[in-house]
Amino acid sequence: MDARGLTRRALLALGAGAATAVALRTWPGGAPLAAPRATAVPAHLRRATWTALADRRLATSAGTPLELAAVRDLSPALARRDDAFRLVFRTPAAATGPGFGQGIQRLEHAGIGAFDLFLTPGRRGRRWLTLAATIDRRTGP
Repeated sequence: MDARGLTRRALLALGAGAATAVALRTWPGGAPLAAPRATAVPAHLRRATWTALADRRLATSAGTPLELAAVRDLSPALARRDDAFRLVFRTPAAATGPGFGQGIQRLEHAGIGAFDLFLTPGRRGRRWLTLAATIDRRTGP
């Protein structure tokens, strides 16, 4: 350092040391950084939760009734996986407007609780509108 304070060289060395410490996952004293905390998978993102439901009735936070119609595989290669599946719901067509469905909906179920899912509209019949939510929590190839 010179009389003016830190020099460019000293700042670069300090930055390089900090980057190296992060890359090595240790602080300068050799203590390891905290490992990322594993978090539990929310129940509504697990296939097992949906296949075990006795009560298949849900509602949006606005009170629109939904019924779980099916739990489907995303593809034959992903058959029965707990982390990759599609939920198909149906709701009375009369209970929804023409634009209902596309986007994040707050859903409520007596056993699962309240949670958000991104729903996409499917077929709209005279009596029913189908909605789907794709759950894909796979990591890696």
